[in-house]
Amino acid sequence: MQRMNKREAQSISYDFVAFLLNECDKQGISMYQIARDTCLSYTSILDIKKGKQMPSLYTLCIIADYLGYKFDLIKK
Repeated sequence: MQRMNKREAQSISYDFVAFLLNECDKQGISMYQIARDTCLSYTSILDIKKGKQMPSLYTLCIIADYLGYKFDLIKK
């Protein structure tokens, strides 16, 4: 079994962030609104949006849940 390398993992994270940002636009939700309602840092959310910061799995799960998506992990 081939393992995922760092570049592949980063690509998946960026794609997921792009998906979530697109959902924010579709649902008319601002970055400020997400920060306020989830207690995540507004600055961090903006840095993620600008590509300056890689979000943690925790942050991705919180934002996905806020937008109505569940982030289920595959179990072995």
